[in-house]
Amino acid sequence: MAVTGTVNGYIQKLSAPYLPEGIIKWAGPSSYTRVTAGTPPSGGDEIPAKTLGVNEILTIAAQGSYSGNFDVIPFRINPNIWGLRWIALVTATVGGQAQTAGTEAAASTNLSAEYVHLFVKTRSA
Repeated sequence: MAVTGTVNGYIQKLSAPYLPEGIIKWAGPSSYTRVTAGTPPSGGDEIPAKTLGVNEILTIAAQGSYSGNFDVIPFRINPNIWGLRWIALVTATVGGQAQTAGTEAAASTNLSAEYVHLFVKTRSA
């Protein structure tokens, strides 16, 4: 799956024994893929560790989108990739697709105008 989200933010580089952590502003993908359960799960809005310039993502905490249209639930795919599941908070057409409050964003929804703050804790080499 191609990474389509964008990141604007600052990762605070701390000296040992602390790990790099910080809050970033994340834009959703231009075409959302719904999450498929499995081991590992797939789909969602993928965040590879290399996008953040680190080797591993330890945890991600998220808030709802700036617009109030979506909530975001982070999930771990593997140590190098996390995903975001976008959940609609409104019943309306958003991102070119019909959304139903309380359900995952519709497939192919353009979320590029939706932004969330993510607290990310990472590990570098």
